Amino acid sequence: MLSGVLFSPSIFAMKTYLLQYFEPAPESYVITHSEVTGGIGKKKAYFVGSKNPEPGWEQWALPLGCGWFGAKIFGGVLTERIQITENSLGNPYPEGLTNFCEYYVDFLHTGEASDYRRALSLNDAVATTDYTVDGVQYHREYFTSYPDKVGVLRLTSSKPGALTCRLYAKIRFCKDFGSTEGDGRGKDGKVEYLEDKVLMTGRMHHYDIAYEGQLRWKCQDGVVAVTGNGVEFHNATTVEIYFGCGTNYRMESRVFLEGDPKKKLSGYPLPHDGVEEILKNALSKSYDELWTRHEADYHALFDTCQIDLGGEFPEKVSTDALLDAHKQGTRSHYLEELYFQYGRYLLICSSRKGTLPCNLQGIWNAYDVSPWSAGYWHNI
Repeated sequence: MLSGVLFSPSIFAMKTYLLQYFEPAPESYVITHSEVTGGIGKKKAYFVGSKNPEPGWEQWALPLGCGWFGAKIFGGVLTERIQITENSLGNPYPEGLTNFCEYYVDFLHTGEASDYRRALSLNDAVATTDYTVDGVQYHREYFTSYPDKVGVLRLTSSKPGALTCRLYAKIRFCKDFGSTEGDGRGKDGKVEYLEDKVLMTGRMHHYDIAYEGQLRWKCQDGVVAVTGNGVEFHNATTVEIYFGCGTNYRMESRVFLEGDPKKKLSGYPLPHDGVEEILKNALSKSYDELWTRHEADYHALFDTCQIDLGGEFPEKVSTDALLDAHKQGTRSHYLEELYFQYGRYLLICSSRKGTLPCNLQGIWNAYDVSPWSAGYWHNI
């Protein structure tokens, strides 16, 4: 085939486009430290400015998104960390977008993990993590659905009853002010573990943005116990975790024209009812139904463009190894195709009809203060 020629998807089958890695993220990147998890106290705000306090966030986490929110998946063995961004939760320039929340799943593995692999399928917009401990194969599957506005994480074990884990959440960067004491750009938030949900609520003070996130679950077998610091799943085979979120922000002209920041969102409903409806609808469907709806929606966009430079999927080679070889002068046509499709994938994830526009960061930001304020610049 001719290099650089695009072909109609009706003529050629889509190749496999996969980001894959054969080692987990270091635990130091998966487990966040107390000084950046809201445990700072009230005397000093945490202000990162242009500094990057967490380089592993970009290096190790795999991005998912459905326009409504973005998720970064770390794939740790002992702890799965999932960081969430929602593009209306922020402060004025130069602070901009902030981290919405994070949730974690701790696993009680005692043996060493082998046959590790984590991957992001650009074909299906699905992230996976696989490994084996003490002869049991563990599989994680995560996708974010635009039609259902929900993130779904399914955990399975090859041996019945071998899955024991704990789910918990954090709201980071809670403080009284932003960059200067008394500037009114603080953030508050709390996490509650209720009988049927994990509830995350709070406000951004400057614009009075109310936000809410919820985690719900399905556990086909095993025992579920809600405690004061998490939700425990004991001796299960399959656990499904559902995430939904929202704010009271509305993209309407009166919001931009109102000069008083405290009045911009006045009169808009709190996000609670909307988030409740998202999770109610998601839980009413089976995992397979949610998967099918997500796939149909995503493929309608991703499959409209194909490229073939003659590359072949290297099944046993990590994406990092391909990049390292490229830097040393070993050209990979597959890597070039992957890079092209990855750009399309990120745009599809970042902004869809009815959601906010894609900003400079796409729809991903783990920080208190986003780089370049996650602004809308002419050159993006």
